[in-house]
Amino acid sequence: MLFPVKLKLAHYEAEAMRRYLQRMLETSMNPEAKNEVIVLAEHFQKFDSAVRSKVFRVAGTKNCIYSVPLSVARILWYRWQQENGGEAIQSVLGKIDYELNSLDRVPQFPKTLI
Repeated sequence: MLFPVKLKLAHYEAEAMRRYLQRMLETSMNPEAKNEVIVLAEHFQKFDSAVRSKVFRVAGTKNCIYSVPLSVARILWYRWQQENGGEAIQSVLGKIDYELNSLDRVPQFPKTLI
């Protein structure tokens, strides 16, 4: 993974992100789906298995560290700034923003991405 972004997430944050990625998987079935949706959908399976395995290991009580590819983190950062995904998504967005800033990798996307 090139420049992995490590996120320390509570279970409810990881679950909210997992549900969002699952929606992207469903959206990607449309032949007209955008490339960014397909990138997020392709990451769903890996993230889903990471969330499920960590829940059983730590019983959902502790924060866990998840590695997310830079491409996925940047796409989520941009999309979630345009959407109202709820409190958990906003919390994850703040963590992604912090990590991208610390890596000096904040995206400069064109307005036509979404």
